[in-house]
Amino acid sequence: MPTHAQLAMIHIAKKSLAMNDDHYRAALERFGVQSSKDLTDRQADELIDLFVGWGWQPVHRPARQARRAGKVPPGDKSRYLNKIIKLLDVLGRLGDGEALLAYADGIAHEMFFRDQPNVVLPVEHCTIPQLLKIIQALEIHVRRLRGRETSASRKCRPCF
Repeated sequence: MPTHAQLAMIHIAKKSLAMNDDHYRAALERFGVQSSKDLTDRQADELIDLFVGWGWQPVHRPARQARRAGKVPPGDKSRYLNKIIKLLDVLGRLGDGEALLAYADGIAHEMFFRDQPNVVLPVEHCTIPQLLKIIQALEIHVRRLRGRETSASRKCRPCF
């Protein structure tokens, strides 16, 4: 069953291509269905690609679909890597560039390849979901660190 985003893209394409109902039904019959809701995820992507081939230009493809199709450009990882660097800076782990990336590599290894000591995975080669997990772990660490700082500043004073 296609996702809501895929169905929305199909109907937006139908409208922007000014397809009448007969042409739309003929396109659906290529996939052996009567309704777009009866398509599979893959068939819905193929129908969207068919509409693109007919001249429809989507404004954007939802990020989730792009990730599922493996079409995330490598430049998209840079914002996640920058976030990791900023979090490490907050934690006081900022050194020169190589030391910082070595620390991030160690985090990636501990999180994803702990049982395989021979595997060395640079953080740049992590997938986006893996980078997100690293970011979540670092954010938890930052919150804990900030919690200790605020509790240390709230020492109990005598009440007289």
